[in-house]
Amino acid sequence: MSRVSWKQRVFLLAQLAVAAAVLVWVFQQPGLAAGFQTAWKNCHPGWLAAAVLCAGASIAAHIWRWWFCLRLLGLPVSWMRLSGVMLASSFLGTFMIGGIGGDTARVMMLLPTHRGAGSRLAISVIADRLCGLVALAVPALLFTLPAREQLGLTPVGKGALHFLWGYLILSAVLFVFSFSSGSGRARRMLPAWLPARAWFLHVSDSFRALTPNPRGLAAAVTASLLMLGLHFATFWCVARGCDAGVSFSQMSAALPVIEAATTVPATPSGIGLREELFRDQLGSLCGTDGGRAVLISLAGFACGVLWSLVGGLAAVWLLPRRSSSSSHVTASSAAP
Repeated sequence: MSRVSWKQRVFLLAQLAVAAAVLVWVFQQPGLAAGFQTAWKNCHPGWLAAAVLCAGASIAAHIWRWWFCLRLLGLPVSWMRLSGVMLASSFLGTFMIGGIGGDTARVMMLLPTHRGAGSRLAISVIADRLCGLVALAVPALLFTLPAREQLGLTPVGKGALHFLWGYLILSAVLFVFSFSSGSGRARRMLPAWLPARAWFLHVSDSFRALTPNPRGLAAAVTASLLMLGLHFATFWCVARGCDAGVSFSQMSAALPVIEAATTVPATPSGIGLREELFRDQLGSLCGTDGGRAVLISLAGFACGVLWSLVGGLAAVWLLPRRSSSSSHVTASSAAP
């Protein structure tokens, strides 16, 4: 496992400080702490169990999506091993064990069985992420766009909405660029003086393996849509359990805004920022009180963390004890 540099430690401490400050500020809002306690005490355990199951099913759909991307690149991996790798990387990414990002960990854990395929493994992770970004545009257009006036009632909501549209536009540009980089014209446009030109051409060859199979790409995007639906259902089940009065369509309108905003690495896994956005967005859209909104955020996130803890056991035997920071591996960290 890679050593944590002092810069990574400082960055992590800064993230934790920001998360703690935001959470303290959120819970200091009038009546929020009391509302949170009341909502938690009255939360139906059956709906919480359903939320945990939805979170697990969402992870299974994510595994399915990555499985398609790997097969398109000629990298067959058994479902059992891929499940262990995904859960382990989720654990490492959530708790930032060893200073390793979740995407980088995915590449590292498959390298021992796929020697010489580092760039293709990195491409599979990037393609996996890009499919997720494309899928996020669907609920954003179907649910968020019609509700944009309500979601943008506050300065926080308006700023988060603007960030979502910019995020989706940038994602579309990255998607087109990535899948066009494998064309012969794109390869010829790379200047001879470009540093690491040979590696870029190697990456281009990997992307070329994705373009001739539109059905495979469509299957990966379909798996991503299923994953998002189950992810949204996780928070909706918690909302039903605490009687928050949030419909599934309303949850689907708010979550694209929240998911996009929490990609900013201001706090670990978006903790604190997510709670404030849930409070703002559900309050504006559904009139949900702050205590219930924060409970929905924390409990929904905790459902995913429970499955990540299972991945901690897998990480013990899947992650190499010594790792080198080669360019092929670190390329995966560039994925959105």
